[in-house]
Amino acid sequence: MSRTGSPNTPTTAPVEERIPFPHTDAPLPCRTNPQWFSHDKSAGAEEDITRAKQACRACPIAKGCLKWALFHPEATRVGVWAATTPRERGELCRRLKERLGENWAEAVARRDEAARQRRRQARWNPPPSRDTARQRALSRLELELIPSRPAPYEPWREPITPARAAANRAALARALNTKNAA
Repeated sequence: MSRTGSPNTPTTAPVEERIPFPHTDAPLPCRTNPQWFSHDKSAGAEEDITRAKQACRACPIAKGCLKWALFHPEATRVGVWAATTPRERGELCRRLKERLGENWAEAVARRDEAARQRRRQARWNPPPSRDTARQRALSRLELELIPSRPAPYEPWREPITPARAAANRAALARALNTKNAA
């Protein structure tokens, strides 16, 4: 893909499908000022390269752009991609080969796919929630709603029973005794 979104990958170079070109709807400097990014190392290009690198450092898709550029060296022989020049990308590829072996691209693609699977799974199966203070408070409130003692007598809802009448007399006697004692 070019900086403006139109395909320009050479048809002879195989396109690595496992690492797709990153997309965003945000206005990116590489799309608004492509002249800073697409050039070969010529006299007077240093200022554009510096400007392009600074713009890439604030880019939201720089990580994906760098992976794409490393996976597609034939399509990125010229210009600044993810704040790197062709020479810097070559050095990064060399280090990746030393660290991950000749098949570094496969290792990176597997790692990216595993991360995508974890994100996808987290969307469908969120991790179990931890016992928070709010949840503990809600549990206490639920316990309070469970009656642990008999409900007060409500004469308009239920008939008075002999046991209830005895309890009422005892409560009245206690109340009168405390008033007389005071």
